[in-house]
Amino acid sequence: LSQGVLQKASSSKRSNSEDEIKNDEVGLCKSGRREWYSKSRDYWDDEDTCPATVNGMLGGFASISNIDLAASKQFLLDLASIRP
Repeated sequence: LSQGVLQKASSSKRSNSEDEIKNDEVGLCKSGRREWYSKSRDYWDDEDTCPATVNGMLGGFASISNIDLAASKQFLLDLASIRP
């Protein structure tokens, strides 16, 4: 076989394996995304982990103390002063 034919064959093998790797990566991303959404749905559907109450929806933060509010306000003011 000529050198050109050999190069083309090895180049084709390389690109096929690169395509296979990309397809595997995309498949992993898709399956990972499906798993993430599935776990999220399971969390929100479970009354034990997330009761259908205001406190459950806010992750235990149904009320906020004045100290938290003051610190949040100060943080936002500081942020606004460095980023107009």
